[in-house]
Amino acid sequence: MANVPSMRDMFPDFHDVFSPAFNDFFGFSNLPKVDIKENENDYELVADMPGCDKEDTNVEYADNTLIISAKHESHSETKAEAQNYLRKERSLVAYNRSFYLPNVDEEKITGEFTNGVLKLTLPKTEHQDKHRKRIELS
Repeated sequence: MANVPSMRDMFPDFHDVFSPAFNDFFGFSNLPKVDIKENENDYELVADMPGCDKEDTNVEYADNTLIISAKHESHSETKAEAQNYLRKERSLVAYNRSFYLPNVDEEKITGEFTNGVLKLTLPKTEHQDKHRKRIELS
């Protein structure tokens, strides 16, 4: 029973069904835009992660789930005379996304992070159950 994915694993964004569209419409989405393409031998993922660097980003794969998280903090100061701030700002960018991607050979996953764009290639395992087995009932 350990290999059966939970509902959370199969539908990680279900609790957020309307939120991404709502947030995108008003221009304040805090999730990176992700494209996932399934090929015959692998999955290809491209994620736009503005405001983040390679050092801020963490990618993990476990239990058929790919998890991408990032956290970047920045500070900006203009002038601070004897605690009479003219301007002092800080921002925090944090992302956390997960995707159910079965049959991945986790030892062969490759990735790169360039100019705020994460690209991953997740090769599929050799053994994939592509056919169905009919169960005879008595």
